[in-house]
Amino acid sequence: MKQEDKVPTSATLRLSCVHAFISRVQANVRLIKITAVEAKILITVVLEDSPSQEQLESIQDASTEVIADFPGCNISEDIKISQDDIPFENVVEQGWIFRRHE
Repeated sequence: MKQEDKVPTSATLRLSCVHAFISRVQANVRLIKITAVEAKILITVVLEDSPSQEQLESIQDASTEVIADFPGCNISEDIKISQDDIPFENVVEQGWIFRRHE
């Protein structure tokens, strides 16, 4: 089986996402999580305020790095703006990568 035919495991997906976002987390970022269902990867980024063009490009660049690790998958980004409390979730099951201390 070729690498691109493999469905990413939770561990490889998280490692890829951490690597992609490690230098891209800006003050406006509250939460980053990544999940995959079969060959569909979803990166969710929760921001405090509307993102600048630079922030959007940074998120897209990180997504590109992740998809480069899993070329057989489709990737999408869900960018949310919220000042609400971050929900209590199982951080492992929900694929949390980063949560800002608040």
